[in-house]
Amino acid sequence: MVKVDINKCVGCCTCEMICSYHHKQCFNPIFSSVSINFKENYDIDVLIFETCDCTDKEEPLCAKFCPVDAIILVK
Repeated sequence: MVKVDINKCVGCCTCEMICSYHHKQCFNPIFSSVSINFKENYDIDVLIFETCDCTDKEEPLCAKFCPVDAIILVK
């Protein structure tokens, strides 16, 4: 299972881009299993959808490329 530490996440959307590339070989968040949502008060919601197939890998690409190490794999 992939989890996001919302206190570390800065909303850069790198996880969305790398996930979409993993799935469809293009950088388009519509194909991502991760969704970054910005609220009016500058808070961030991060959703991991059931379509995420990286839960069985040692280091998912979203975690590998997260610049602030906000994504972790929970076994």
